[in-house]
Amino acid sequence: MNRDSLLFPLLAVCLAVGIGIAQYIVVPFGATIFVLFLSLLSFAFFIVARRDAKALGLLLLFFMLLGFLRAQLADITLLPASLIHRSASFSQSALFVLQGLGLNKVATTLLEAMLLGVRDNLPAETRTLYRQAGAAHVLALSGMHLGILFGLFSFALQRVLLSRWRYAVGTMGIVLMWGYALLTGFPVSLCRASLMMTLLVISQMRLVGTNGWHTLGLAAFLMLLLAPSSLFDIGFHLSFAAVTGILLFYAPLRDIWYPQNNIVKGVWQITMVSVAAQLAVLPLSLYWFHQFTVVSFITSPIIILLVTCMLYFAILFLLLHFIGIGLWMGRCLEWFIVLLHTLMAVSVRFPWSRVEQVYITWGEMILLYVAILCLLPPINALKQQPVEQPSIYRWALFFRSWPYLLATILLLLAIRII
Repeated sequence: MNRDSLLFPLLAVCLAVGIGIAQYIVVPFGATIFVLFLSLLSFAFFIVARRDAKALGLLLLFFMLLGFLRAQLADITLLPASLIHRSASFSQSALFVLQGLGLNKVATTLLEAMLLGVRDNLPAETRTLYRQAGAAHVLALSGMHLGILFGLFSFALQRVLLSRWRYAVGTMGIVLMWGYALLTGFPVSLCRASLMMTLLVISQMRLVGTNGWHTLGLAAFLMLLLAPSSLFDIGFHLSFAAVTGILLFYAPLRDIWYPQNNIVKGVWQITMVSVAAQLAVLPLSLYWFHQFTVVSFITSPIIILLVTCMLYFAILFLLLHFIGIGLWMGRCLEWFIVLLHTLMAVSVRFPWSRVEQVYITWGEMILLYVAILCLLPPINALKQQPVEQPSIYRWALFFRSWPYLLATILLLLAIRII
């Protein structure tokens, strides 16, 4: 990670700080205009001063003031009211279609949540079961759902990447992604995933490399600019924390072991993605929900596989249902749902499956994040080298990072004592 790759995340953080300050400082209209003038002035100084430290400071000040101003004018929506109304209408129509497919109640309510983000009809016991099993994200539209549903377009784009057909395939994928976001009412997690995937597809069409930190920062910036109130949404925090954890921890964790078997390699990579994301959301989960699921580190690859099969079967079932030959597909879909429920029920029965009744303050949450970040150098020390070395060599590098391990232990002890 180089310094330039953190520019967009830093700008998004400045925008968020400005929005947060605006919650405690309310200014009249005249002062708001003055803030706007300061913002434009600082931006003009940045244009003149270019790339030195003073210019960067002025740029950060500009975006902080811009966030403050946007929060003061939060009632002004940048999305047309007609678009929001049409989104609600489309979502209601799609809900009626799902309810008329003839599936049992459990399958119908689960597909409503997984495909449309509608959880009002889910039984309370189902929500509790998925939350206890650490799979509550399955019931909320997220990047995982979008990646599964539009994985075929990504595969097709890779096949035609060096031909002019990439523009048609990429544009079709972007249109369908945002059409799906329109259909589901623009939920925060899905909008974040759609923005990031759109930027990824555009960069692929232009045959240029992508930077995960730039993409994440730009997605956060655009979401905060469109809807400043999303800064205070728990889903916003969890969504961006999970992606940040993947960007930080996935590659070091993946490189600890290189399985030769492709199937084992795929399971290992999926597991490490899950571990990286859950490391990042652990402090937030303890702070907001006072619990954390341990068994999800084991069950996540199986859950992702089942959810992938369910979503593809659901799409096929919808297509075949309208021509009258989708009955057997519906039965397969119900079978996958029963299997998923069974896995959840079994996983929560283990006495060590989850940690509950943990209450931490925001200060302890920050200390816990610092402790998790201190684990990054030891994890990096365990990765396999290009030239294979004895295992004792990697463990020697691991123990050479003892200051970070000691800092992690001390921080955890401080949290425990507090």
